[in-house]
Amino acid sequence: MNLDKVVTTLSKQDEMAERSSLMGMASKGPRTVVTSRVPNDLYEILEARREEAGVHSVSQFVSYVLADYVGRTDLILEVDQKALPKEGVVPAA
Repeated sequence: MNLDKVVTTLSKQDEMAERSSLMGMASKGPRTVVTSRVPNDLYEILEARREEAGVHSVSQFVSYVLADYVGRTDLILEVDQKALPKEGVVPAA
């Protein structure tokens, strides 16, 4: 590979990275940060279920579980609601 091709390839990669960072993630609307310290065993369960559901982060997964719990399934955006756990979750409100 000659130097011109390497420079062109790197320039295209830089351009794509810059464009990607400018676009960012789509807004999920106004949000409030909620912080909770959970036992390590619980976190491991949440992480496993998040992965099974195909959700990007544990935080987002917990947000979806809470939305389902309070009956606001319209706020579940990233995953099919059927992928969320139904058993072993607190009773519906």
